[in-house]
Amino acid sequence: MKALFLSIIFFATIISCKKTNSPTEIIEPCPVVENLDSASTSQKLVGTWLWRKQACMLVPLRDADKEVKVKFSSTGNFTVTENSIVVAQGTWVIRSVGTNKWRLNLSSYSSYLAGFVGFCNNQVEFDERIIDGCLHIFTRVT
Repeated sequence: MKALFLSIIFFATIISCKKTNSPTEIIEPCPVVENLDSASTSQKLVGTWLWRKQACMLVPLRDADKEVKVKFSSTGNFTVTENSIVVAQGTWVIRSVGTNKWRLNLSSYSSYLAGFVGFCNNQVEFDERIIDGCLHIFTRVT
């Protein structure tokens, strides 16, 4: 009877496991961000990014609950859309906040883009947790 019970638990565990398509599907905060200068940070930021995860001071990492895209142009413009509706747009520049630590100066505020800018793998993070904000993780679309 005990063996039957353990077998049922084992098979239920195996069946309930979700298969991931590839290791690149795992989105986690960067353990170490790339050490970039301002020009490299600006160049790397240009493109379109999809919001994937968020973590706040007392809230663990969770999936994005809406489709948020951010587009940064090489001419210094940006657009933030939530479910295809523009919620913020304006101009952006990189601002130094320490040795190879960067934040965005935005002409129009967006909480998604607040905090330190960091890159690793194919993602960018905006981390405002140091002052009771949130961490927002985006992956590159284009």
